[in-house]
Amino acid sequence: SHDQSIHLGTLRAPWPYTEQDAKETLDSYASRPPAEQDMRLAIRLGAPDAPVVGTICWDRPEELPRDRTTPLNECPHVVWEVGYWLATPYRGQGILPHVLQHVVKKVAWDQRDVVARVEVAGYVDNIASRRVAEKAGFVFEGIKRGAVVKGGEVRDLAVYSWIP
Repeated sequence: SHDQSIHLGTLRAPWPYTEQDAKETLDSYASRPPAEQDMRLAIRLGAPDAPVVGTICWDRPEELPRDRTTPLNECPHVVWEVGYWLATPYRGQGILPHVLQHVVKKVAWDQRDVVARVEVAGYVDNIASRRVAEKAGFVFEGIKRGAVVKGGEVRDLAVYSWIP
Protein backbone atom coordinates (compact mmCIF):
# COMPACT_ATOMS: atom_id res chain seq x y z
CA SER A 1 0.00 0.00 0.00
CA HIS A 2 1.09 3.54 -0.68
CA ASP A 3 -0.99 4.75 2.26
CA GLN A 4 1.21 5.88 5.15
CA SER A 5 -1.80 6.05 7.48
CA ILE A 6 -1.86 2.23 7.50
CA HIS A 7 1.72 2.21 8.80
CA LEU A 8 0.89 4.84 11.41
CA GLY A 9 -2.19 2.99 12.66
CA THR A 10 -0.74 -0.53 12.83
CA LEU A 11 2.07 -2.02 14.85
CA ARG A 12 3.99 -4.02 12.25
CA ALA A 13 3.31 -2.57 8.77
CA PRO A 14 6.54 -0.99 7.51
CA TRP A 15 6.82 2.29 5.61
CA PRO A 16 7.23 2.42 2.75
CA TYR A 17 5.42 -0.87 2.19
CA THR A 18 7.00 -2.43 -0.88
CA GLU A 19 5.99 -5.35 -3.08
CA GLN A 20 8.80 -7.31 -1.42
CA ASP A 21 7.27 -6.56 2.01
CA ALA A 22 3.91 -7.86 0.75
CA LYS A 23 5.52 -11.00 -0.66
CA GLU A 24 7.38 -11.69 2.60
CA THR A 25 4.19 -11.16 4.59
CA LEU A 26 2.20 -13.55 2.41
CA ASP A 27 5.03 -16.11 2.48
CA SER A 28 5.13 -15.94 6.29
CA TYR A 29 1.36 -16.55 6.42
CA ALA A 30 1.65 -19.50 4.02
CA SER A 31 4.50 -21.09 5.99
CA ARG A 32 2.54 -21.21 9.25
CA PRO A 33 0.72 -24.41 10.14
CA PRO A 34 -3.02 -24.09 9.60
CA ALA A 35 -4.96 -23.29 12.74
CA GLU A 36 -8.55 -22.19 13.08
CA GLN A 37 -7.62 -19.68 15.78
CA ASP A 38 -5.06 -17.89 13.59
CA MET A 39 -6.58 -16.31 10.50
CA ARG A 40 -5.74 -13.60 8.04
CA LEU A 41 -8.41 -12.50 5.60
CA ALA A 42 -8.20 -10.11 2.67
CA ILE A 43 -11.10 -7.69 2.37
CA ARG A 44 -12.28 -7.48 -1.24
CA LEU A 45 -15.41 -5.68 -2.37
CA GLY A 46 -17.78 -7.10 -4.96
CA ALA A 47 -15.89 -10.17 -6.20
CA PRO A 48 -13.39 -12.73 -4.92
CA ASP A 49 -10.79 -11.49 -7.41
CA ALA A 50 -11.36 -7.77 -6.71
CA PRO A 51 -8.40 -5.75 -5.42
CA VAL A 52 -7.59 -6.08 -1.72
CA VAL A 53 -8.83 -2.97 0.11
CA GLY A 54 -7.93 -4.11 3.61
CA THR A 55 -7.23 -7.04 5.88
CA ILE A 56 -8.49 -8.42 9.13
CA CYS A 57 -6.64 -10.96 11.19
CA TRP A 58 -7.02 -12.66 14.49
CA ASP A 59 -4.33 -14.40 16.42
CA ARG A 60 -4.41 -16.60 19.44
CA PRO A 61 -1.68 -14.84 21.40
CA GLU A 62 -2.38 -16.41 24.75
CA GLU A 63 -4.54 -18.56 26.90
CA LEU A 64 -6.19 -17.32 30.05
CA PRO A 65 -4.18 -17.98 33.19
CA ARG A 66 -5.75 -20.80 35.15
CA ASP A 67 -5.42 -22.70 38.35
CA ARG A 68 -4.02 -26.22 38.37
CA THR A 69 -7.35 -27.85 39.13
CA THR A 70 -9.29 -26.66 36.05
CA PRO A 71 -8.61 -28.75 32.94
CA LEU A 72 -8.53 -26.91 29.60
CA ASN A 73 -11.58 -28.76 28.34
CA GLU A 74 -13.77 -27.58 31.23
CA CYS A 75 -14.12 -23.91 30.32
CA PRO A 76 -13.25 -21.45 27.55
CA HIS A 77 -9.61 -20.47 27.63
CA VAL A 78 -8.50 -18.84 24.38
CA VAL A 79 -8.05 -15.08 23.89
CA TRP A 80 -8.22 -13.85 20.31
CA GLU A 81 -6.48 -10.62 19.40
CA VAL A 82 -7.96 -8.89 16.34
CA GLY A 83 -6.22 -6.41 14.06
CA TYR A 84 -7.39 -4.69 10.90
CA TRP A 85 -6.72 -1.98 8.36
CA LEU A 86 -8.65 -0.51 5.44
CA ALA A 87 -7.42 1.65 2.55
CA THR A 88 -8.33 5.32 2.92
CA PRO A 89 -10.93 5.55 0.09
CA TYR A 90 -13.01 2.82 1.75
CA ARG A 91 -13.07 4.17 5.29
CA GLY A 92 -16.20 5.62 6.87
CA GLN A 93 -18.53 3.25 5.01
CA GLY A 94 -19.08 0.73 7.82
CA ILE A 95 -17.00 -1.99 6.14
CA LEU A 96 -14.76 -2.89 9.09
CA PRO A 97 -17.52 -2.88 11.73
CA HIS A 98 -19.53 -5.13 9.40
CA VAL A 99 -16.60 -7.55 9.02
CA LEU A 100 -16.01 -7.61 12.79
CA GLN A 101 -19.69 -8.28 13.49
CA HIS A 102 -20.40 -10.81 10.78
CA VAL A 103 -17.12 -12.68 10.38
CA VAL A 104 -15.03 -12.49 13.55
CA LYS A 105 -17.93 -12.63 16.00
CA LYS A 106 -19.58 -15.48 14.07
CA VAL A 107 -16.41 -17.57 14.04
CA ALA A 108 -15.78 -16.82 17.74
CA TRP A 109 -19.38 -17.70 18.62
CA ASP A 110 -19.10 -20.97 16.74
CA GLN A 111 -15.98 -21.77 18.80
CA ARG A 112 -17.23 -20.41 22.12
CA ASP A 113 -16.35 -23.68 23.84
CA VAL A 114 -12.69 -22.58 23.62
CA VAL A 115 -12.84 -18.81 22.97
CA ALA A 116 -13.15 -16.87 26.24
CA ARG A 117 -12.75 -13.38 24.79
CA VAL A 118 -12.02 -11.46 21.62
CA GLU A 119 -9.86 -8.38 22.08
CA VAL A 120 -9.17 -5.30 19.94
CA ALA A 121 -6.40 -2.96 21.05
CA GLY A 122 -5.62 0.24 19.16
CA TYR A 123 -3.46 3.25 19.74
CA VAL A 124 -5.21 5.65 22.10
CA ASP A 125 -5.06 8.42 19.49
CA ASN A 126 -6.41 6.24 16.65
CA ILE A 127 -9.99 7.36 17.06
CA ALA A 128 -11.18 5.77 13.80
CA SER A 129 -9.97 2.32 14.83
CA ARG A 130 -11.55 2.73 18.24
CA ARG A 131 -14.88 3.66 16.60
CA VAL A 132 -14.71 0.49 14.49
CA ALA A 133 -14.51 -1.61 17.66
CA GLU A 134 -17.35 0.34 19.31
CA LYS A 135 -19.63 0.13 16.26
CA ALA A 136 -19.02 -3.63 16.12
CA GLY A 137 -20.24 -3.97 19.72
CA PHE A 138 -16.92 -4.34 21.49
CA VAL A 139 -16.84 -2.91 25.02
CA PHE A 140 -14.17 -0.39 26.05
CA GLU A 141 -12.23 -1.80 29.00
CA GLY A 142 -9.59 0.85 29.53
CA ILE A 143 -6.12 2.03 28.63
CA LYS A 144 -3.20 -0.39 28.73
CA ARG A 145 -0.33 1.93 29.55
CA GLY A 146 3.14 1.38 28.10
CA ALA A 147 1.87 -1.53 26.01
CA VAL A 148 3.90 -1.41 22.76
CA VAL A 149 6.85 0.29 21.10
CA LYS A 150 6.20 2.09 17.80
CA GLY A 151 8.67 4.38 16.08
CA GLY A 152 11.00 4.34 19.06
CA GLU A 153 8.27 5.45 21.47
CA VAL A 154 6.39 3.51 24.14
CA ARG A 155 2.69 3.79 23.29
CA ASP A 156 -0.54 3.22 25.19
CA LEU A 157 -3.37 1.10 23.80
CA ALA A 158 -7.13 1.43 24.17
CA VAL A 159 -8.47 -2.07 24.87
CA TYR A 160 -11.90 -3.34 23.79
CA SER A 161 -13.39 -6.80 24.21
CA TRP A 162 -16.29 -8.97 23.23
CA ILE A 163 -17.24 -12.07 25.21
CA PRO A 164 -18.94 -14.83 23.15
